[in-house]
Amino acid sequence: MNSSIKPGQTSFDNVADAYLHELMDMSDAEVLDGLKPGAAKARGLAMLEVAKKAAGKMRLQAAREAMKANAADSSRPSEAISVADARKFLQVAANDARFTIAARELSELTDQDLLNLYWQVKGLQDDVGK
Repeated sequence: MNSSIKPGQTSFDNVADAYLHELMDMSDAEVLDGLKPGAAKARGLAMLEVAKKAAGKMRLQAAREAMKANAADSSRPSEAISVADARKFLQVAANDARFTIAARELSELTDQDLLNLYWQVKGLQDDVGK
């Protein structure tokens, strides 16, 4: 069976590919395993459907865990900051020798990425100040 995982995939993303490659490597007699062709096809489709459902459940669980981890991120204080204020803060921090921030990249960031970077730098600044 070909079990190589492509970059960016997890093992459950690769289940269908692995199953397909295994089937392609088998002889007709091995695939049929004494069954009539129609019955073998139905069995294979049923197995594929079970694998797809399992993969879907695993993806959903991974997404839920990622959402919980994001929600539980205690590194961000509850205080609100505007995108404009965060951008100004980061432009000043880009000239601070304690941090390595490419100022040209600030204009390319989405608002959410800019705020995330703000909280990261703010946390580092607070840690350095202690």
